[in-house]
Amino acid sequence: MVQRQKGFSLIELMIVVFLLGILAAMSTNIGSFFSNNQTQPYASSLQTAMALAKSEAVKYKQEVRLLPLNATWNSGWKIVKIEADASQTLIREFPALPDTMNMSSKDFTTANPPTFLPTGIITKAGSFSLTADGAKAGANREVTILISGQVQIKRS
Repeated sequence: MVQRQKGFSLIELMIVVFLLGILAAMSTNIGSFFSNNQTQPYASSLQTAMALAKSEAVKYKQEVRLLPLNATWNSGWKIVKIEADASQTLIREFPALPDTMNMSSKDFTTANPPTFLPTGIITKAGSFSLTADGAKAGANREVTILISGQVQIKRS
């Protein structure tokens, strides 16, 4: 009767250790990928809001503004059409940012919001800063609105 050896061969153990090393390396890279890119969806949402505001201003041939909800940009923002009697008609609202993120602007406030004219240009160029708690350098975003109404997103 032939006796069979029990256990794993050295080659099998080396393959398992190698695969575990690859998985461990991937898990740290995936974690840093998500933490470094958490501002991108919100920058894209702001870019979408600006494009919508511009197109609505041209479509309705009226001023359209992007306003913060509850006086801060962190609580979300809305697009409103300015009627002839200076009243506002809501076009769309965007949700608040998570508590771990901050959106600010030196150029735009509740009193001086981004305003698109019926021609599609904006009354004043400016930018927004999107930052995330604990994000590494280069993980935050700067959303810039040119006078033409074009929106650019850059890492900051």
